[in-house]
Amino acid sequence: MSSSASFDNTDEVRRALTKLSSAVREMKPSGAKQIPTKPDCFNLLARPVINGCRICGLPGHQSSNIKNATMCRTALISLTRYWEDMAECISFLYSHSDRFHKAVQAIGPSYDMRLDDGMEKSGDLETVLVDRMTRNFLKYTAHVSRIRAKFNVLCNEEEIGKYEEVKKLLEGFLLGGLTLSDLYQQSVAKDAAVHSSVPTMPPRQPKRALFSLNLDTDADHVYQKVQDHSKDGEDSVRVLESKGPTRGHTDLSYITRPFEKTVNRAVDEVIDGTRPNAETSNANTTPASCKTTTPPKMPSPTPLRIAIGCDDAGVGYKNTLKADLSASPLVSTITDVGVPESTDKTAYPHIAVAAAQLVASGQADRALLICGTGLGVAIAANKVPGIRAVTAHDSFSVERAVLSNNAQVLCMGERVVGIELARRLVREWLGYRFDGASASAKKVDAIMELERVNYKGLEGDLEGARGC
Repeated sequence: MSSSASFDNTDEVRRALTKLSSAVREMKPSGAKQIPTKPDCFNLLARPVINGCRICGLPGHQSSNIKNATMCRTALISLTRYWEDMAECISFLYSHSDRFHKAVQAIGPSYDMRLDDGMEKSGDLETVLVDRMTRNFLKYTAHVSRIRAKFNVLCNEEEIGKYEEVKKLLEGFLLGGLTLSDLYQQSVAKDAAVHSSVPTMPPRQPKRALFSLNLDTDADHVYQKVQDHSKDGEDSVRVLESKGPTRGHTDLSYITRPFEKTVNRAVDEVIDGTRPNAETSNANTTPASCKTTTPPKMPSPTPLRIAIGCDDAGVGYKNTLKADLSASPLVSTITDVGVPESTDKTAYPHIAVAAAQLVASGQADRALLICGTGLGVAIAANKVPGIRAVTAHDSFSVERAVLSNNAQVLCMGERVVGIELARRLVREWLGYRFDGASASAKKVDAIMELERVNYKGLEGDLEGARGC
């Protein structure tokens, strides 16, 4: 990891890690005769067996006697090599607290992300994090993605790479401590079966990882989508909305399944000599349950022709979003219908109709319109026959506008939504495509039929008006 993260209390972090090291030292197996100065056994079960120790491959462990496997347990004691990285890791998470608050100021509601109430009360973040690590309270691989998703919303995209390094470091520390501890348990138990003089250690509860997230909410209006992946169909999604000022606190806790079987299986493979060696194994031999599942890659949708426009209240956002559209592989062409500068006072109806007509005539696939609230441009665009324009400032509305309503025009208000959220919503909007075979298609057809009938009546009224 780079040393770019700034942290004024690095010494305090080191002192906290020293306490952790001392605690592990007190638990060292009695059969250990020395403490390795370089903890190359740090994550031994996630690496292939090579020449040397049957457990971790360290050249200094030449004996095949399983008793000497306890030497690997002591490798966790020496954390000196990792202190600097751990200090940077904690520094990175800690230093982004201000960035979190600044980012959500542009979004609206004030979210406060922390591990638990105890952290806020103690005021000692690094100690709390170290304490969480020793108790396996930090998230495991499959659940780190939840924190990553929140981080993605609140921070710039370019920070995610750094966060991935932090995540791997934390996971490596936790997985190393977990597997080394269970390896020692297995070693003692197997020795006890052969030598009755060796006492067996008491059974342990299956290990679990706990992920918790607390949210403090203070907003004029709250609209949230809750998706339950254990249910199918419409039952899996609930929409909750409050119609007034809301202040509250939400706790989210998730406990994983026990790791015991996975750990024991890996330990047995090492002890029995069935674990793949360096020649037949890939570099990454992390147990399957520790890996993040990557969904199958779907083909990219056809690039869109986009018309974009704004009035004098939306020039800033229009220019930013236009730059994003230009860089997107999901956009083939961009037609800017104005206004170029905030000094141009062309009224929003003219801009909205110009963009909507490009879509209605087939010269553009979709249009993106910005004004102060996003309402006026939507009203004006909907006056063009065949156009369905919506104002949306949240992910769920943007999604349903396309998938349920086949809306071709997205409208936003520069005075309503933060720029980072607007950019995120436009990125999502570009990826959605309406399915003409879906159940929603008939509903959209019904809207179009009503429009055709009413437009014919409107044309008749206009003809009568001309004769007056």
